[in-house]
Amino acid sequence: MQEKINNVKLTLFVGFFFLIILPSYSSGVKDSVPLDPSIRRGKLPNGIAYYLKKIPNSSEEIEMRLVVKVGHNQEEPGQHQFAHLVEHLGFSSGQNISVNKSSELFDEMGIQMTHINGHTWNNYTDFMMKVPGSKKGAVNVALRFFEDIMWHLELTPSNIDKERTAVINEKNGGDFSFPVLLKRLEREVIGISSSPPENIVDHLQTFKPESLVQFYEEWYHPSSMAIIIVGNIDVEDIETIIREKFNRNTPPKNKFLKERSTSNYLQRDPIFLKREYSGSLDDPERKRAAIGLFIRQYTEESKNSDRILEDGVIRNLLVKMVNNRFRQKQEVYNSTFNGNAYFIDPPVALKLDVFLDDKLDEEIIQDAFKTLKEIELYGFYQKEFILNKEELMNSFSVKDTLETSYWMDGIIDYYVNNEVFPSNKNKILQDILKDLKLEEFNNKIKQYLSGTPNDIALAAHSGHPILSYSEEDIRNLFLEINSFSVQPFIPPHVPSSLIDSVSQSNLSKGYYKEGETPIPGAKKYILENGIKIILKPLFSKPPVATNIVSFQGFVQKGISCFPKKDFFSVVNIPAIVKNSGVGGLDKFELNRYLVDEGFQGSISPYIEYDESGIKGSVSLKDFETALQLVYLYFTDPYFTSVAFKDWKSTMKASFVHKDINREDLLSAIRETLPDNEFLPVGTQALAGIEQTDLSRAIEIYHQIFTNPVEYSFLIAGNFPEDEVLDLCRKYLGNLPISKKDTLSRKEDWFLQDISIEPFSKIVPSTKPMELAMVRLIYAHPKDKNSFTWKEEIKAEILRRAMMELLMRRLRFESDIGGTYQVVAGMNYVQLYEYNKYFIDFSCEPENVERLVSECREVVEALIKNPMDKDLFQKLAQGMVKYLNEPERLVDVLNNMYDLEKNGKVWINRSVKQDFINSLTPRDIWQSAREYLREDPYEYKMLSNSSLE
Repeated sequence: MQEKINNVKLTLFVGFFFLIILPSYSSGVKDSVPLDPSIRRGKLPNGIAYYLKKIPNSSEEIEMRLVVKVGHNQEEPGQHQFAHLVEHLGFSSGQNISVNKSSELFDEMGIQMTHINGHTWNNYTDFMMKVPGSKKGAVNVALRFFEDIMWHLELTPSNIDKERTAVINEKNGGDFSFPVLLKRLEREVIGISSSPPENIVDHLQTFKPESLVQFYEEWYHPSSMAIIIVGNIDVEDIETIIREKFNRNTPPKNKFLKERSTSNYLQRDPIFLKREYSGSLDDPERKRAAIGLFIRQYTEESKNSDRILEDGVIRNLLVKMVNNRFRQKQEVYNSTFNGNAYFIDPPVALKLDVFLDDKLDEEIIQDAFKTLKEIELYGFYQKEFILNKEELMNSFSVKDTLETSYWMDGIIDYYVNNEVFPSNKNKILQDILKDLKLEEFNNKIKQYLSGTPNDIALAAHSGHPILSYSEEDIRNLFLEINSFSVQPFIPPHVPSSLIDSVSQSNLSKGYYKEGETPIPGAKKYILENGIKIILKPLFSKPPVATNIVSFQGFVQKGISCFPKKDFFSVVNIPAIVKNSGVGGLDKFELNRYLVDEGFQGSISPYIEYDESGIKGSVSLKDFETALQLVYLYFTDPYFTSVAFKDWKSTMKASFVHKDINREDLLSAIRETLPDNEFLPVGTQALAGIEQTDLSRAIEIYHQIFTNPVEYSFLIAGNFPEDEVLDLCRKYLGNLPISKKDTLSRKEDWFLQDISIEPFSKIVPSTKPMELAMVRLIYAHPKDKNSFTWKEEIKAEILRRAMMELLMRRLRFESDIGGTYQVVAGMNYVQLYEYNKYFIDFSCEPENVERLVSECREVVEALIKNPMDKDLFQKLAQGMVKYLNEPERLVDVLNNMYDLEKNGKVWINRSVKQDFINSLTPRDIWQSAREYLREDPYEYKMLSNSSLE
């Protein structure tokens, strides 16, 4: 299902160094690690633990997990990815319940395929199933699934062979990622990882099946397993079922709970590792390097639960503040400084990662470590302490205790890592922070920062100059740092305001008049300068985020108003201005002001083909600051050549982390099947950086944003209407009106001829790649006036059916296998008035034609006959359930936008639910016959070696 390479969690509380083996007992027995008493816990004689938590007001869905204390840490040489493979086999090879053979049962129980998943971590594997509480028997299905994983997996060579392919596909052909290499080196330093084979793909294709079976038999013992169930459950009934179903005798395995203890790491000699990297998925022209510096933590851990929580909070706050200090030192354009710190838990080391570009600058490495020494010697200052402490306190929201994830994550950390999980944990953590004083904090963090790096792990691209450095060379860089060379940190200047007091006093509240809007519960106003605002307060039916205000101001002018030669100068304007600043403040000064004010939210200008504007989502207390920013984006953008140069270099660097091949495939599709919502990506976007002219971009920006008379602003959230209206009159109402002619579409150069005639196209890859990428597109002309909200609902149910059936056919129920994941998507292209469904998957080149054929067969089956009634009900009720949930603020704003710009009708959720409940499989069958009747476009990206 999904592998998690990065198992370093910056958690707030840490358990003991050594695993505490719990005695056999049934529910009601306590142990030395505090656990919230509202959680029913027990342990069967064979070692299986269980944790049950009832949340009366939770969603109807019940979340169920089987957690096994086996992960990558248990893999020995020759067993690379075995834990991950067993996770896959747990889902596909159950004798009674599996994703391969139980699809009809899942449909009957209303269990969605997307709610069956798993993760492989370093120290445990997690099998997850969400089931509807309204379906009698659904919990039993999940428990039978867990029972199969424990005792009834059919680990046959054919089943193992299918999962070999799935894991290779999931990993995109191998472990080429630079961050993955860094994490592997970290695990090697700590001593919990065996080195991977040189050719990972070859290893996955050729290991002997019996070696994987042996791994499973040695490690998957009931004593390393826990069943965790959270939701609106009957605890007594489920506990009885678990004790009856899972209480069977099982002989212990000879390697039961073998641990690669991180405590052994502290007794090892200092370690120095150096690895050369030549991964084929990265840009060969951009050589990078990273140095991991490990400061070992020899302080003995407390066994007092209150102290454990307090120490964890202090470590978490320390990491947060260290990284903020790093960020402050990077707040200069064209900076080369780049560092990141975190604890490796249990806290055996504080790790500092320093990243380098293609040049070797010893001062960068030294400056990063100097930052730690600077904090050790002089501590933090009061203002940054208060700001960071308040941010961390706010993250412990009491409302989280109503979320399933709060309980599930806490129980897993308790079971796997022995992390304390007392009742009212969030309140305890908030109180610890509230009482924490700066002097106490500065004194306590010294124990974590003292000393020079004990261990060093270095990774670099082939040819990077740092590869020539020896261990002595690197260690000498830190020996040069001492108390005489480290100076106290001087906090950067923080602006006192966005708009000075004189300018503020000149912003008077102009007159306004009321208008009419069909949006229920909303009011429309026209300000003195012509700006239209629509306010929709939501006090009567608050969304999930009750203190958030979202807004969007837009005008129907954009890229189409300018000639083709200006294309990239227009497209890149929003990113350029965001990288520059407003009101005479560069982006760093602006950010410091917002951080100092405790500003919560985001605001961004945007430019599209036929529209431009500004979007934002902020806390209610920050709404006036948000409007000040809007005012400055319109009236006083702060463009500079230095910021522009920084934007260019930063953008180019970002492409190292992008999937250029996939983005180039999307660009190739757009050349033959245009989409007005699609902006350049991949190599087109990379080339467009140099085609962007700053002077022209500034000129165009002013043309778009300095005449607000045609703008409409939509504002939704929980807010006092009169106060928000007054703020809009003050800031939006004072946006100056330009006397220049308004913009209009001058050329249709961006329009393309479109013919819905299917064909097949092979696109060569831009960069080396192992797997082929495929997209099939079913395109159907559809008048925008006939693509109503009812059509959208039916089209969405059809998409969900495609997704479910494609995953079954290509992934779960295939006797041959060939792909890890297949995705079905749908969107309506308004400008060209056609609806399109697309199917995406990756696979080995030799499987492309077979899987394309299977995709087409799935679609043809949907056209031929109505889908199974149970499947239809599951998909339809999934949509009904979504509409039963509190309406998200983003959905409210999107509905307002669709009505105001596109003239769509406002439809209440209850009306949509009634319509969904009235549908039948035959209705969706008719949609399939309309939208999927033509042959698809076939786009295939293959590597050059495959094409040869």
